[in-house]
Amino acid sequence: MECSEGESPMLITQDFRPLCNEHYTGMVERSLVIHPVGTASEAEIPVWGCARQGCARHYDFNFGYHDLTPSGSLHGKYDNSYTCDEHQVKLYVQSYNPQSNVEVWRCPTRDCTRSERVCVAA
Repeated sequence: MECSEGESPMLITQDFRPLCNEHYTGMVERSLVIHPVGTASEAEIPVWGCARQGCARHYDFNFGYHDLTPSGSLHGKYDNSYTCDEHQVKLYVQSYNPQSNVEVWRCPTRDCTRSERVCVAA
């Protein structure tokens, strides 16, 4: 599947509703304030957090899925390798079918058709 040319990652698809890749529940948009290394400035970036109580899982376009704790983001086993090479963003879990244990990962960029069907362990 190919992505449309000329689109910016900032143009998010209208049906963008990421699911937590652990619980498959909806995620809620939040803002995260970061302090870039070597500067006195701060930046606000959009992230989506799992709506399930006690879940620290978050998604953002650059890192994909990760746990965000009071001490910072924990990457590693939660990082996904599903990337849209055209738009340089991480794919998100769009849907999950519990009967077939299949996740559909999709690029969040508007008009992009890049997706992956992934069978997960039951």
